[in-house]
Amino acid sequence: MALELWDSVVRVTWDPDGAATVLVQYGDPMWEPVKVDGKQVVQEGQGLKRAGVDNFPRGNERHELRFTLARETPGVADAFEDRLTRSLAVPRGKGDIRLSFESGAQFRLRKCAIESWPHDQVEHLIKETLVIRCGEMVQEGTSGPDPIGLEAALLNVTGGEGTIDASNAPASQEEAVKDWNNRGTGSKLTNATSGERPLLLDYSGLFLPGVSGNYAGIPDHAVVDMAVSFAVGVYCRLPSYRPASQVCLASKWTVAGNQRSWRLLLNTNGTVTIEVSTDGTAGTIWSRTSSVALPLAPWDFLGLHVRRGDVFVEFCLYTEEDPEAPIVTLGDIFSFSPLVTAPFNSSAPVIIGGSDGGTVDLMHGVVSRYHWYRDSAPRDWNGTTGRVIFTSGADSAATQVPQILGSASVSVTPYLARSGTNSARMVFNPVLRFDGTDDSLAMATPAALNAVPGITLAWHGTLNTVSGPQALFYAADNGSGIRVLLGANGSAVELHVTRVDGEMVAVISFAGAFTAFLPELVIAVVDYAAGIATIYLDGQPKVSGNLTSAGATSSATNSTETRIMAGDGGSNPARGEVNAVYLLDKVTPFSQVPALYTTLLNQSR
Repeated sequence: MALELWDSVVRVTWDPDGAATVLVQYGDPMWEPVKVDGKQVVQEGQGLKRAGVDNFPRGNERHELRFTLARETPGVADAFEDRLTRSLAVPRGKGDIRLSFESGAQFRLRKCAIESWPHDQVEHLIKETLVIRCGEMVQEGTSGPDPIGLEAALLNVTGGEGTIDASNAPASQEEAVKDWNNRGTGSKLTNATSGERPLLLDYSGLFLPGVSGNYAGIPDHAVVDMAVSFAVGVYCRLPSYRPASQVCLASKWTVAGNQRSWRLLLNTNGTVTIEVSTDGTAGTIWSRTSSVALPLAPWDFLGLHVRRGDVFVEFCLYTEEDPEAPIVTLGDIFSFSPLVTAPFNSSAPVIIGGSDGGTVDLMHGVVSRYHWYRDSAPRDWNGTTGRVIFTSGADSAATQVPQILGSASVSVTPYLARSGTNSARMVFNPVLRFDGTDDSLAMATPAALNAVPGITLAWHGTLNTVSGPQALFYAADNGSGIRVLLGANGSAVELHVTRVDGEMVAVISFAGAFTAFLPELVIAVVDYAAGIATIYLDGQPKVSGNLTSAGATSSATNSTETRIMAGDGGSNPARGEVNAVYLLDKVTPFSQVPALYTTLLNQSR
């Protein structure tokens, strides 16, 4: 009988002003609907018969929310491990909790205590009961079906699927991102050369650019050494399964000092090779290559599992991102005799996405999982000796890589190596990556900013460097200069604004807004009539400044250029990824910005 689960309709964030730990996310599966129990408690004490003493009762609030979550894991062992891990993750102290709804409404529960425990494991599913006990409750956001009116945005780009609606134009006049101009010679994004357009990363995991020094690594340890029988596997998506040159998917292989152990290679014809050295030298290398090439189109999912037993080698292909998915064998199983020697236990680290310390045979693509068996070779993904999963922890720092759990209670910690501006990093939803040289997007029909009371501009993305000026959003008037420019200058965020043609540009800035490789959502609200602009980070105001003038914008003209991730004609290009950009032709009141922030953050994830 199929399980009937419920979806969470609320997002629960512990310590929203600090670490902001998400306890329950929108859509999290639940065994039963959320339960709410709250009341006002009136406390009355014995009165005092003294002059000047008013004996009033005291009123207090008490609230309790109960979530019974369904946590799904790949297998039974993973479920047990997850139960123990989640038990340690329960907040022990007191703190505030924010409840956010997709409508934009937000409520804050003050001085909360959390009571939580994972229990009742059913195979790979576990129950986790989360009880929130608190006192005062206040409303933070503005409730309603759509408090911010994103459907009326002049510009709306999310996950690479953006449209542009100039003053509520009919659908026939909307522009898709693929039709946008860019700095290159092509008239459309799809017609520009690959070096002149941003790259759409449409998958979650570890992005590897195929550049030296960018990879995930695991330090040398006994738990990653292989026996005679072993297996390695990867989940990934590559832009080509017929690479121009050989690509290493994973390895424990360093040429210097003869520290070769094993490596898994993708060849130019689409076949896969496993190489093993039994003493670390080139003279003892033996290899086997699949007799069938990978039957995959660019960016198709690849679940590759290669196992070597004592008398065979088998290449297995998973066609779906599911441990229980059907298996396709890439040709016949290779048999041999006599028994072979185990791979050399080299001092080299395990490199995911390259070989020889992440300097050669570099992978370009997105990796979601790597796993290995060190002393047996089953034909499945479950019960591994160790694994690295890159698709969890979407709200954590970009540098975080989940811990690898080894056998016999031994653990080692992986690391992420980066080099250059187009470097490796975690991605968790479709994003557009800009290389900081000649990538940018420009609207064929620039945004109309004529006679508007004000604007609200939001940019959500990640910068790969915090050096020098970088333009995030640019709109210019009819040749007289900037209408509005949101950018980064080092780690500072800057807003440049003019109200009418020809006046001096007002600059409002806030230092320390950006950190390389960490996502940020910046909201800028410009009130032309009041002559003031405010920059918000994390939904909270950080700095306000005066415009050069105040008043109506009737003399303003439409911008002749509207560009994302670069300035005038592509100048000051930015390096990084864009999750979303919004431009609204109205002033968002201070009280509504937290709700706007929450809505934008959730819609662009």
